[in-house]
Amino acid sequence: MRNAIPVVFGETGRQLFGWFHPAGGGSGTTRDCAVVMCNPLGYDAICAHAHYRVLAQQLAAAGFAVLRFDHHGTGNSSGSDMDPHRVPAWIEGIVLASRYARQCSGATHVALFGLRMGGTLSLAAAAAHRIADSVIAWSPFASGQLYLREMRALRSMSQAGAATSSGQPDMDFAEEAAGYLLSASTVSELEELSLLTCDTAPAARVLLLARDDIPESDRLARHLRSSGCDVTHMTVPGYAGMMRDTFDSVTPTEAFEKIRNWLEALYAPRFLPLVQPPEASRSLVAGLRGAEANVMETPVRFGPDASLFGIVSKPVHFHGKRMATGVIFVSVGSNVHVGPNRMHVRQARALASMGFVALRMDIGGVGESPPGKGHRANHIYGIHSVADVRDAMRFLQERYSVQRIVLVGLCSGAYLAFHSAIADSNIMSIVLINPQTFSWREGDSLQLRTRQSIRAMSFYRRRVFHLGTWLRLLGGRVSARRIISGVIAAQGRRIGLRWSGWFATDAAEENESSGLDVRSTFRTLLRRSVDILLIYSADDGGLNEMEAHLGANASALRTHDNFSIKIVDGADHTFTPLWAQRRLFDLVTQHIVRLYG
Repeated sequence: MRNAIPVVFGETGRQLFGWFHPAGGGSGTTRDCAVVMCNPLGYDAICAHAHYRVLAQQLAAAGFAVLRFDHHGTGNSSGSDMDPHRVPAWIEGIVLASRYARQCSGATHVALFGLRMGGTLSLAAAAAHRIADSVIAWSPFASGQLYLREMRALRSMSQAGAATSSGQPDMDFAEEAAGYLLSASTVSELEELSLLTCDTAPAARVLLLARDDIPESDRLARHLRSSGCDVTHMTVPGYAGMMRDTFDSVTPTEAFEKIRNWLEALYAPRFLPLVQPPEASRSLVAGLRGAEANVMETPVRFGPDASLFGIVSKPVHFHGKRMATGVIFVSVGSNVHVGPNRMHVRQARALASMGFVALRMDIGGVGESPPGKGHRANHIYGIHSVADVRDAMRFLQERYSVQRIVLVGLCSGAYLAFHSAIADSNIMSIVLINPQTFSWREGDSLQLRTRQSIRAMSFYRRRVFHLGTWLRLLGGRVSARRIISGVIAAQGRRIGLRWSGWFATDAAEENESSGLDVRSTFRTLLRRSVDILLIYSADDGGLNEMEAHLGANASALRTHDNFSIKIVDGADHTFTPLWAQRRLFDLVTQHIVRLYG
């Protein structure tokens, strides 16, 4: 992981962010081919991120230079969901990435790799611009219409039984799924995109991989052969395990081995003139929709041995006292630093455009930060990660002269923000979004998952008299046993903590909470003048834990002027709908501006 180099390429305002893996990986083997890895779109890209990195490392060790990058308007690249001409921009970006990979590696050949829509765009770009000798596409969509059909099905499933909200997007949009927007113009462009109507061969050789979990048509393979491609079409295992939530996903080892073997058979080891790897790019200039590019972003390494990764957003022009405030977006679970639904990118850039300094980071073992010595990957509730957050604080203070620190965290990120504030008196404010727990110990992970799958008690009190609730239970669409056991556990925990407060000292809660008296700790932080904002989705299961410690609507803390709690009706755990993302952004921004703006 440490051998990868963060790079930025392309025109100012339309720059693309990526990672370049030099060929060799320590083995000395080189091959005259650079592999360009094209991401899928939306939630698929979040699931695939870690696996793309693993495959890139394996191919680099086998002698291939590898470039993985974010499409325009995705990940850390410039742009937004509402930009016009997105499909042409994605195809143009693949062309640009191919040229850049050749330049960085000295290779004369390029192979493209893409999963799902990444494979579709790779084949389309190669057919239109003749940029690759070979293409590997894993379960690509034969057309943009098929992709849209899947997105609509995903949206329908997510909306089934969901609470409605009046906070719908105020923009003219066509499709929204899993927190990602496809504007009307983008939908129109996707409807025109079809690999089956293109008679131009995308490359001399194509490896077409099919999923093993659902049947797939061989129509695309037959069409590519008819266009003149030498097509290898095979079914490989591991897709379903790879595309789970990032915490549970499994690397498809056998499939990656077949990809590597196929490429090695095409490109034999050979001597290449030494090419100096690119230096880590210094900056990417971005702007908000319809605004001048006014934010500069810099990929940074910090912490012990510079092992931790993050991206700093700051205003291009000096903004006075606001630049003395640094906002750190802490990792959310196993998600990379872009955050769920790309929310950390949007929030960091917006705050930087207002004059603040923002850092979105990967804790050790998540995203682009390797686990520290003696720690495992994806240890998202490990108390040792507090040291990573403190390293991020020191980095902002030393490099950017930041005087005040605000920590923003969702779910496990909220847990780390809370404990970082306990450990470091330099933290001035914490924004805790849907925290599931305030105290954790080894072996608690299953308990935490139960809290996330059980909604707030208020939700069940509202739903118990709804006919639809009973129809879903009788129809087996929800697990009555899971809900009942979760409700009993939550109520039992609340009663236990209440009894401990009536009949014993605070030590009783301390024992119950694995060494942490939650209510007393909050009060200590507030007396220390830490400004605390709690934000919850109205039905989020984390409310049960909060109320067990702090009372209904955090009544135990409401007398403190530097404490506030906001409840957002209709939002889910990660604030997926676009209206919910905007509501969350408004709450966070108003809090920071009120204190330091």
